[in-house]
Amino acid sequence: MVHGARSTIQQRALQFLLITSTLLLSWLGMMVVHEFGHVAFAWSSGGKVARVVLHPLEFSRTDMESNPHPLFVASGGALLGVTLPLIVWGLWRLLRWPGWYILQFFAGFCLVANGIYFGVVSFIPNAADPGDLMRAGSPRWPLVLFGLLTFPLGILLWNGLGPKFGLGKAAMPVNPVASLATFGCLLILVAAEILTYAG
Repeated sequence: MVHGARSTIQQRALQFLLITSTLLLSWLGMMVVHEFGHVAFAWSSGGKVARVVLHPLEFSRTDMESNPHPLFVASGGALLGVTLPLIVWGLWRLLRWPGWYILQFFAGFCLVANGIYFGVVSFIPNAADPGDLMRAGSPRWPLVLFGLLTFPLGILLWNGLGPKFGLGKAAMPVNPVASLATFGCLLILVAAEILTYAG
């Protein structure tokens, strides 16, 4: 009885660690990939990046020193921000490496977050990337369409992942390696952002 109770507590602790770490890592990771998209598009179009702001307690942003193609650069965050996680997850799943469901959740998170970002924020005057895109000449409807396409795709990727995280009637035992590895990746990312942050 005592052993069973201890196992239940251990499973609950691992489940909490996995879910919390996955959510926080997805939030921070989404911003990293999004800003990488801006940087990659800036470099490929002759722009010069002044700095990239990444910190666990701030919204990310990329400041440009010179930007000859603002429409192209502003679109890079969302475009690479959703495609790169999908590619990584797809390769991970194809190679049948463990923990694929965490990357599937992350890919879905990036789709949902960027979908909301473009579908909703485009209606807020001068707000962030959607504002930059519209000031650079983009109409609003492609931004809304992007949100309408990516948001449900992200929800679709999340569908059926609950049992892997110990949720629902078909809940599976939470993998302790997955929990600890995800938590470790979160700590590394947080430490890296704090150490490299220039306020």
